[in-house]
Amino acid sequence: AVRPVGLHWWLRAPDSDHDALVNALLTQSDVRWVAGVLSTTGATVFAGAWTHDLAAARQLTARVADRCPTALTVRQAVTLQPVKRLGWLVDRDTGRRRDYIPLEA
Repeated sequence: AVRPVGLHWWLRAPDSDHDALVNALLTQSDVRWVAGVLSTTGATVFAGAWTHDLAAARQLTARVADRCPTALTVRQAVTLQPVKRLGWLVDRDTGRRRDYIPLEA
């Protein structure tokens, strides 16, 4: 069964490679968002991705590292079995959306 995986990174790179890191993230189809941050950990970029499984998350991490070798992962969080994603309930067996729950503003 497919188990979708949420991946969140806090990253940093030397100032001269900051754009290369952002571009390495933005060119990956699994990456959903990239943001610049000011952090006490030294991270300058925060990014999120949604992959089909843990193996795909590892491959994505490797591709970004290959494209920007000076990037350092300060922290990484993985959601192994999400039950809700942006208002959608996720089916545990198929990893597909099952039902919608409206988000309140």
